[in-house]
Amino acid sequence: MSVIRQMRHEDISHVYTITCSSLDQYYTPDVFNFFLLQWPAGQLVACDLTGKVVGYLSGAILAGNRASVSLFAVDRIHRHMGVGNQLLEVFKTACIMSGCGVIQLEVRESNTDAIQFYQKRGFIETEHIYDFYTDHGNAVRMTLVLNRNS
Repeated sequence: MSVIRQMRHEDISHVYTITCSSLDQYYTPDVFNFFLLQWPAGQLVACDLTGKVVGYLSGAILAGNRASVSLFAVDRIHRHMGVGNQLLEVFKTACIMSGCGVIQLEVRESNTDAIQFYQKRGFIETEHIYDFYTDHGNAVRMTLVLNRNS
């Protein structure tokens, strides 16, 4: 079981470590400061019972009552333990509380585990985006409707 809470500035070094070991794109730690300034409620961390950050989700508010899962990772030893699901559920609540009716995200086309994770949680593939990543990899855009009026 994890405790989900809003990300704080002092969490960034831990979040950055998880990012470097989990994602195949390069991001600077400053990206998390940017997200914290833009939408604090959409920046979440999962902590184990000792308080160690074991996962995170960084989101953004988009135009048209939409939110985006911008960055999302769980450290390898805590995967398949419900941490990602907990983070996503708390994020969905933050989106609803902020008036967002749709969540969208992009995932590497070859990352079938992540695609299946999102599909099991109600996301559907809505678009294929070619040359999306810095290494020219392709992405799949997926969306989840939270509010049928959106």
